[in-house]
Amino acid sequence: MSVPRIRDVAALAGVAPSTVSVVLNGKATARVSDDTRRRIHEAAEQLGYTPNVAARRLRTTPERAVAVVAEDDLSTLPYGLGLLDGLYRACWEQGVRVLLLPTGGEPTRLRDALDHAAGQQVSGTILASIYHRRIEAPRSRGLVLLNLETAQADSPVPTVLPDERSMATLVVDELCSLGHERVGLVTIAPSLEAESRLAGLRAAWEQQGRADDDLRVHVSPDFAATTAGGLEGALSLLDRPDRPTALACFNDRMAMGAYEAARRLGLRIPEDLTVIGHDNLEPIVESLHPPLTTVAPPHQEMAEKAVELVLAAEAAPETFSLPGDLVRRESTARPAPQTRTR
Repeated sequence: MSVPRIRDVAALAGVAPSTVSVVLNGKATARVSDDTRRRIHEAAEQLGYTPNVAARRLRTTPERAVAVVAEDDLSTLPYGLGLLDGLYRACWEQGVRVLLLPTGGEPTRLRDALDHAAGQQVSGTILASIYHRRIEAPRSRGLVLLNLETAQADSPVPTVLPDERSMATLVVDELCSLGHERVGLVTIAPSLEAESRLAGLRAAWEQQGRADDDLRVHVSPDFAATTAGGLEGALSLLDRPDRPTALACFNDRMAMGAYEAARRLGLRIPEDLTVIGHDNLEPIVESLHPPLTTVAPPHQEMAEKAVELVLAAEAAPETFSLPGDLVRRESTARPAPQTRTR
Protein backbone atom coordinates (compact mmCIF):
# COMPACT_ATOMS: atom_id res chain seq x y z
CA MET A 1 0.00 0.00 0.00
CA SER A 2 1.39 3.38 -1.02
CA VAL A 3 1.93 6.16 1.49
CA PRO A 4 -0.86 8.76 1.24
CA ARG A 5 0.17 12.13 -0.14
CA ILE A 6 -1.25 15.58 0.19
CA ARG A 7 -2.94 15.40 -3.21
CA ASP A 8 -4.76 12.22 -2.08
CA VAL A 9 -6.21 14.13 0.87
CA ALA A 10 -7.15 17.00 -1.44
CA ALA A 11 -8.97 14.66 -3.86
CA LEU A 12 -10.95 12.98 -1.06
CA ALA A 13 -11.88 16.32 0.55
CA GLY A 14 -12.69 17.93 -2.79
CA VAL A 15 -10.27 20.84 -2.41
CA ALA A 16 -6.95 21.99 -3.88
CA PRO A 17 -3.68 20.58 -2.48
CA SER A 18 -2.66 24.13 -1.46
CA THR A 19 -5.75 24.34 0.73
CA VAL A 20 -4.87 21.06 2.44
CA SER A 21 -1.36 22.42 3.05
CA VAL A 22 -2.46 25.63 4.77
CA VAL A 23 -5.00 23.78 6.94
CA LEU A 24 -2.80 20.90 8.06
CA ASN A 25 0.19 23.19 8.60
CA GLY A 26 -1.86 25.13 11.13
CA LYS A 27 -2.13 28.49 9.38
CA ALA A 28 -5.03 29.93 11.38
CA THR A 29 -5.12 33.12 9.31
CA ALA A 30 -5.91 31.25 6.08
CA ARG A 31 -9.38 32.04 4.70
CA VAL A 32 -10.88 28.53 4.83
CA SER A 33 -14.38 27.78 6.05
CA ASP A 34 -14.97 25.59 9.09
CA ASP A 35 -16.73 23.00 6.91
CA THR A 36 -13.75 22.77 4.55
CA ARG A 37 -11.36 22.43 7.48
CA ARG A 38 -13.53 19.61 8.87
CA ARG A 39 -13.54 17.74 5.55
CA ILE A 40 -9.78 18.04 5.19
CA HIS A 41 -9.10 16.70 8.70
CA GLU A 42 -11.55 13.85 8.20
CA ALA A 43 -9.95 12.94 4.85
CA ALA A 44 -6.45 13.02 6.37
CA GLU A 45 -7.58 10.80 9.25
CA GLN A 46 -9.32 8.38 6.91
CA LEU A 47 -6.23 8.05 4.69
CA GLY A 48 -3.77 8.02 7.57
CA TYR A 49 -1.95 11.04 6.19
CA THR A 50 0.66 12.70 8.46
CA PRO A 51 2.22 16.07 7.55
CA ASN A 52 5.99 16.07 7.07
CA VAL A 53 6.96 18.15 10.10
CA ALA A 54 10.67 18.13 9.22
CA ALA A 55 10.03 19.46 5.73
CA ARG A 56 7.72 22.13 7.09
CA ARG A 57 10.37 23.26 9.56
CA LEU A 58 12.94 23.54 6.76
CA ARG A 59 10.56 25.69 4.72
CA THR A 60 9.67 28.01 7.57
CA THR A 61 13.01 28.21 9.41
CA PRO A 62 15.79 27.27 6.98
CA GLU A 63 19.02 26.04 8.58
CA ARG A 64 22.14 28.13 8.30
CA ALA A 65 25.12 26.51 6.65
CA VAL A 66 28.78 27.29 6.02
CA ALA A 67 30.75 25.88 3.10
CA VAL A 68 34.29 24.72 3.94
CA VAL A 69 36.47 24.36 0.85
CA ALA A 70 39.58 22.32 1.65
CA GLU A 71 42.38 23.87 -0.41
CA ASP A 72 44.53 20.75 0.10
CA ASP A 73 44.24 17.43 1.97
CA LEU A 74 42.73 19.10 5.04
CA SER A 75 40.15 16.35 5.53
CA THR A 76 42.50 13.37 5.16
CA LEU A 77 45.92 14.16 6.67
CA PRO A 78 46.52 14.21 10.45
CA TYR A 79 47.80 17.79 10.38
CA GLY A 80 44.42 19.01 9.15
CA LEU A 81 42.14 17.02 11.41
CA GLY A 82 42.58 19.36 14.38
CA LEU A 83 41.59 22.34 12.27
CA LEU A 84 38.66 20.49 10.71
CA ASP A 85 37.47 19.28 14.11
CA GLY A 86 37.63 22.86 15.33
CA LEU A 87 35.45 23.99 12.42
CA TYR A 88 32.84 21.31 13.12
CA ARG A 89 32.79 22.19 16.83
CA ALA A 90 32.51 25.93 16.18
CA CYS A 91 29.68 25.44 13.69
CA TRP A 92 27.87 23.06 16.03
CA GLU A 93 27.96 25.65 18.80
CA GLN A 94 26.50 28.24 16.43
CA GLY A 95 23.80 25.86 15.18
CA VAL A 96 25.30 25.90 11.69
CA ARG A 97 25.67 22.99 9.27
CA VAL A 98 28.95 22.35 7.45
CA LEU A 99 29.16 21.70 3.72
CA LEU A 100 32.64 20.20 3.24
CA LEU A 101 34.08 20.42 -0.28
CA PRO A 102 37.50 18.67 -0.54
CA THR A 103 39.70 19.47 -3.53
CA GLY A 104 42.81 17.34 -2.97
CA GLY A 105 44.94 20.33 -3.87
CA GLU A 106 43.88 20.30 -7.52
CA PRO A 107 43.42 23.86 -8.93
CA THR A 108 40.53 22.87 -11.21
CA ARG A 109 38.64 21.20 -8.39
CA LEU A 110 39.33 24.21 -6.19
CA ARG A 111 37.71 26.58 -8.69
CA ASP A 112 34.77 24.21 -9.12
CA ALA A 113 34.32 23.91 -5.35
CA LEU A 114 34.31 27.69 -4.87
CA ASP A 115 31.79 28.07 -7.69
CA HIS A 116 29.62 25.34 -6.20
CA ALA A 117 29.74 26.94 -2.74
CA ALA A 118 28.78 30.30 -4.22
CA GLY A 119 25.68 28.71 -5.74
CA GLN A 120 24.47 27.18 -2.49
CA GLN A 121 22.28 28.75 0.18
CA VAL A 122 25.12 29.17 2.67
CA SER A 123 26.07 32.02 4.96
CA GLY A 124 29.56 32.10 3.49
CA THR A 125 32.61 30.07 2.51
CA ILE A 126 35.77 29.26 4.48
CA LEU A 127 38.73 28.42 2.26
CA ALA A 128 40.99 26.38 4.55
CA SER A 129 44.40 24.73 4.31
CA ILE A 130 46.57 22.38 6.37
CA TYR A 131 49.64 24.49 5.66
CA HIS A 132 50.12 28.18 6.32
CA ARG A 133 50.95 29.64 2.92
CA ARG A 134 50.18 32.44 0.46
CA ILE A 135 47.70 32.25 -2.40
CA GLU A 136 46.07 34.58 -4.87
CA ALA A 137 42.80 34.96 -3.01
CA PRO A 138 39.64 35.21 -5.11
CA ARG A 139 37.63 38.36 -4.55
CA SER A 140 34.37 36.93 -3.36
CA ARG A 141 31.68 38.07 -0.96
CA GLY A 142 31.30 35.96 2.14
CA LEU A 143 34.76 34.36 1.80
CA VAL A 144 37.15 33.86 4.73
CA LEU A 145 40.68 32.43 4.48
CA LEU A 146 41.80 30.01 7.19
CA ASN A 147 45.53 29.22 7.54
CA LEU A 148 46.07 31.00 4.22
CA GLU A 149 47.17 34.53 3.48
CA THR A 150 46.85 36.53 0.32
CA ALA A 151 49.69 37.37 -2.02
CA GLN A 152 47.96 40.67 -2.83
CA ALA A 153 49.25 43.88 -1.26
CA ASP A 154 45.87 44.51 0.37
CA SER A 155 43.91 41.49 1.52
CA PRO A 156 40.55 41.41 -0.24
CA VAL A 157 39.05 39.01 2.32
CA PRO A 158 39.21 38.36 6.08
CA THR A 159 42.11 36.09 7.01
CA VAL A 160 42.76 33.92 10.08
CA LEU A 161 46.34 32.73 10.64
CA PRO A 162 48.53 31.11 13.29
CA ASP A 163 51.12 33.47 14.73
CA GLU A 164 54.19 31.48 13.72
CA ARG A 165 56.70 33.96 15.16
CA SER A 166 55.10 34.05 18.59
CA MET A 167 55.00 30.24 18.72
CA ALA A 168 58.74 30.19 17.96
CA THR A 169 59.22 32.65 20.81
CA LEU A 170 57.48 30.21 23.17
CA VAL A 171 60.14 27.61 22.34
CA VAL A 172 63.08 29.95 22.87
CA ASP A 173 61.69 31.31 26.13
CA GLU A 174 61.18 27.78 27.43
CA LEU A 175 64.68 26.64 26.50
CA CYS A 176 66.34 29.73 27.92
CA SER A 177 64.37 29.46 31.15
CA LEU A 178 65.73 25.92 31.52
CA GLY A 179 69.27 27.20 31.03
CA HIS A 180 70.09 25.88 27.57
CA GLU A 181 72.88 27.87 25.94
CA ARG A 182 73.39 25.86 22.74
CA VAL A 183 70.25 25.11 20.75
CA GLY A 184 69.77 23.35 17.43
CA LEU A 185 66.88 23.87 15.04
CA VAL A 186 65.87 20.99 12.76
CA THR A 187 63.76 22.56 10.03
CA ILE A 188 62.86 22.25 6.34
CA ALA A 189 63.60 23.93 3.04
CA PRO A 190 62.08 27.38 2.62
CA SER A 191 58.36 27.59 3.18
CA LEU A 192 56.22 30.33 4.67
CA GLU A 193 55.85 28.39 7.94
CA ALA A 194 59.55 27.55 8.21
CA GLU A 195 60.70 31.07 7.36
CA SER A 196 58.32 32.69 9.84
CA ARG A 197 59.29 30.34 12.67
CA LEU A 198 63.02 30.72 11.99
CA ALA A 199 62.69 34.51 11.97
CA GLY A 200 60.78 34.38 15.25
CA LEU A 201 63.29 32.01 16.79
CA ARG A 202 66.28 34.16 15.79
CA ALA A 203 64.59 37.32 17.05
CA ALA A 204 63.71 35.72 20.39
CA TRP A 205 67.22 34.25 20.73
CA GLU A 206 68.74 37.68 20.15
CA GLN A 207 66.32 39.26 22.61
CA GLN A 208 67.54 36.79 25.22
CA GLY A 209 71.05 38.13 24.66
CA ARG A 210 72.37 34.84 23.28
CA ALA A 211 75.20 34.51 20.74
CA ASP A 212 74.37 33.74 17.12
CA ASP A 213 76.93 30.90 17.06
CA ASP A 214 75.02 29.09 19.79
CA LEU A 215 71.90 28.80 17.60
CA ARG A 216 72.57 26.14 14.99
CA VAL A 217 70.22 25.42 12.12
CA HIS A 218 69.96 22.34 9.94
CA VAL A 219 67.68 22.63 6.92
CA SER A 220 66.36 19.32 5.62
CA PRO A 221 66.45 19.31 1.79
CA ASP A 222 63.48 18.63 -0.46
CA PHE A 223 60.88 19.75 2.07
CA ALA A 224 61.50 16.54 4.07
CA ALA A 225 59.41 17.29 7.16
CA THR A 226 59.54 13.59 8.01
CA THR A 227 61.03 11.26 10.59
CA ALA A 228 63.90 10.54 8.19
CA GLY A 229 64.48 14.26 7.72
CA GLY A 230 64.51 14.76 11.48
CA LEU A 231 66.97 11.90 11.95
CA GLU A 232 69.35 13.33 9.36
CA GLY A 233 69.15 16.83 10.80
CA ALA A 234 69.54 15.75 14.41
CA LEU A 235 72.56 13.56 13.62
CA SER A 236 74.29 16.42 11.80
CA LEU A 237 73.80 18.70 14.81
CA LEU A 238 74.47 16.21 17.61
CA ASP A 239 77.40 14.19 16.29
CA ARG A 240 80.02 16.74 17.33
CA PRO A 241 81.91 17.56 20.55
CA ASP A 242 80.12 20.87 21.16
CA ARG A 243 76.68 19.52 20.37
CA PRO A 244 73.52 21.45 21.27
CA THR A 245 71.87 20.55 24.55
CA ALA A 246 68.41 21.07 23.05
CA LEU A 247 66.72 20.57 19.69
CA ALA A 248 63.68 22.44 18.41
CA CYS A 249 62.03 20.55 15.55
CA PHE A 250 59.83 21.87 12.75
CA ASN A 251 57.16 19.30 13.53
CA ASP A 252 56.49 16.25 15.70
CA ARG A 253 57.48 13.81 12.94
CA MET A 254 60.94 15.38 12.75
CA ALA A 255 61.09 15.19 16.54
CA MET A 256 60.59 11.41 16.20
CA GLY A 257 63.74 11.39 14.07
CA ALA A 258 65.55 13.38 16.76
CA TYR A 259 64.63 10.69 19.31
CA GLU A 260 66.16 8.04 17.05
CA ALA A 261 69.30 10.14 16.59
CA ALA A 262 69.65 10.44 20.35
CA ARG A 263 69.28 6.67 20.73
CA ARG A 264 71.98 6.00 18.14
CA LEU A 265 74.37 8.40 19.86
CA GLY A 266 73.67 7.05 23.35
CA LEU A 267 71.98 10.26 24.53
CA ARG A 268 69.13 10.16 27.02
CA ILE A 269 66.05 12.37 26.67
CA PRO A 270 65.72 14.66 28.58
CA GLU A 271 68.79 14.03 30.79
CA ASP A 272 71.32 14.57 27.96
CA LEU A 273 69.11 16.20 25.33
CA THR A 274 65.94 18.27 25.40
CA VAL A 275 63.61 17.93 22.40
CA ILE A 276 60.63 20.13 21.48
CA GLY A 277 58.29 19.49 18.56
CA HIS A 278 55.48 21.37 16.84
CA ASP A 279 51.85 20.45 16.02
CA ASN A 280 50.85 18.43 19.13
CA LEU A 281 49.86 15.38 17.10
CA GLU A 282 48.37 13.12 19.76
CA PRO A 283 49.29 9.76 18.15
CA ILE A 284 52.95 10.84 18.13
CA VAL A 285 53.52 12.98 21.19
CA GLU A 286 51.99 10.54 23.69
CA SER A 287 53.55 7.45 22.10
CA LEU A 288 57.15 8.62 22.28
CA HIS A 289 59.23 7.76 25.32
CA PRO A 290 59.37 10.10 27.07
CA PRO A 291 56.22 11.96 25.87
CA LEU A 292 57.11 14.95 23.71
CA THR A 293 56.89 18.58 24.71
CA THR A 294 55.51 20.44 21.71
CA VAL A 295 53.77 23.56 20.46
CA ALA A 296 50.02 23.26 19.93
CA PRO A 297 48.76 25.50 17.09
CA PRO A 298 45.58 27.46 17.91
CA HIS A 299 43.30 25.27 15.78
CA GLN A 300 40.16 25.66 17.90
CA GLU A 301 40.61 29.42 18.29
CA MET A 302 41.31 29.85 14.56
CA ALA A 303 38.23 27.81 13.65
CA GLU A 304 36.02 29.79 16.01
CA LYS A 305 37.29 33.07 14.58
CA ALA A 306 36.77 31.92 10.98
CA VAL A 307 33.19 30.85 11.73
CA GLU A 308 32.53 34.12 13.54
CA LEU A 309 33.77 36.08 10.52
CA VAL A 310 31.93 34.05 7.91
CA LEU A 311 28.65 34.47 9.80
CA ALA A 312 29.16 38.21 10.23
CA ALA A 313 27.55 40.48 7.68
CA GLU A 314 30.19 42.10 5.45
CA ALA A 315 33.20 41.29 7.65
CA ALA A 316 36.10 43.68 7.05
CA PRO A 317 39.16 42.26 5.21
CA GLU A 318 41.36 42.18 8.31
CA THR A 319 44.07 39.68 9.21
CA PHE A 320 43.87 37.91 12.57
CA SER A 321 47.04 36.17 13.83
CA LEU A 322 46.39 33.92 16.81
CA PRO A 323 49.01 32.55 19.23
CA GLY A 324 49.48 28.89 20.12
CA ASP A 325 50.47 27.17 23.37
CA LEU A 326 53.44 25.21 24.62
CA VAL A 327 52.35 21.78 25.89
CA ARG A 328 54.91 20.61 28.43
CA ARG A 329 55.52 16.89 28.74
CA GLU A 330 58.63 14.96 29.73
CA SER A 331 61.13 15.62 26.92
CA THR A 332 62.47 18.87 28.38
CA ALA A 333 64.80 19.47 31.33
CA ARG A 334 67.70 21.58 32.44
CA PRO A 335 70.97 20.63 30.70
CA ALA A 336 73.34 18.36 32.57
CA PRO A 337 76.26 20.38 34.03
CA GLN A 338 78.93 18.66 31.94
CA THR A 339 77.15 19.46 28.64
CA ARG A 340 77.44 23.19 29.24
CA THR A 341 81.21 23.27 29.40
CA ARG A 342 83.37 23.89 26.36
